[in-house]
Amino acid sequence: PQQFTTDMTVYDSIRLLFLSQNKSSKKDSLVLPQEQKAIDLLIKKMFRNETIVNEDTTIQIINASSTLGLAAQLERALTNQGANVISVKSSSTLEKESSIRYYGKKTKTVTMVHKLLGYPLTVMAKERVAEIIITIGEDSKNATNF
Repeated sequence: PQQFTTDMTVYDSIRLLFLSQNKSSKKDSLVLPQEQKAIDLLIKKMFRNETIVNEDTTIQIINASSTLGLAAQLERALTNQGANVISVKSSSTLEKESSIRYYGKKTKTVTMVHKLLGYPLTVMAKERVAEIIITIGEDSKNATNF
């Protein structure tokens, strides 16, 4: 038989056994307000990231995919976390691959956007419309992460 060691006390073991046997069928539910504005306000309160708010890094989102509304959807997800989205637009040409371009140092906002989207990062030689430019390409036209 294989042996292992643990720092659990006898009391911890008994609690774990008791909790694992608890067969409560109680289900929790969350009721959201009917109005979208009220839902957004609630989400902002729950998920606001003060670091991102304080950095105040400007963001532009470009939808270069064939799916309408993706840029607006991403804008909502980012602004609900406190990001400073200053421009949302559709591209007249389709891009195969999505990307994140940023100017200056790699801020916490850049890191957060990269973790959320997983798009490749590129440093811009000079600042454009915004410090971060997110391009949504055809590879993300069925995105579910924002």
